[in-house]
Amino acid sequence: MIQKLISSNTAFSAYSEEQLVMLVKQGNTHAANELITRLYSLVYFASEKFTGIGLEREDLVQEGMIAVLNAMRTFKADAGVAFKTYANRCVYNHFNSIARSMLQKKHIPKEKLVSDNHFIQDETQNPELMVIEKERVEEITKALKAKLSEFEFEILNQYLSGYSAAEIAERFGIDVKRVTNALYRIRQKFHFILK
Repeated sequence: MIQKLISSNTAFSAYSEEQLVMLVKQGNTHAANELITRLYSLVYFASEKFTGIGLEREDLVQEGMIAVLNAMRTFKADAGVAFKTYANRCVYNHFNSIARSMLQKKHIPKEKLVSDNHFIQDETQNPELMVIEKERVEEITKALKAKLSEFEFEILNQYLSGYSAAEIAERFGIDVKRVTNALYRIRQKFHFILK
């Protein structure tokens, strides 16, 4: 079934998030781009709820997108939960973790933080905002592709496919430090593009 999806010329927009995650785990970056496009608005609007913790919105969006990338790697289709719900919780947990960390560094009043029982709401129903955010994600993806070296792009593909830094290093026959450095550079370039 998945091979049929890969060879098909139909748009990825017709696939469910769960199908896209399966493709991402097989190394399909187009599927990853589609998922990032779909979930960017969720992350963007979620970041608004956490802007009072001392980070700029662009930084929060970057952190939220990293949580989405990690959700792609760790999602288990047999867990009985939709990927969007899982990613939503991953983003929320990541933001909450950042908020707690910031609270320890600064004395931010607890009422500025979102309660543990609050789920990020899906505010992607506005078609105009969806188009704007999709264009923004396409710009980010294009800019990231232009900034990454061939090696970094391959490392990113492997990472999105669910391989750890140690596994990637073993597959390429290189030192783990080289892989972790590449992942760090990818994150920095991603951060630079979002600014």
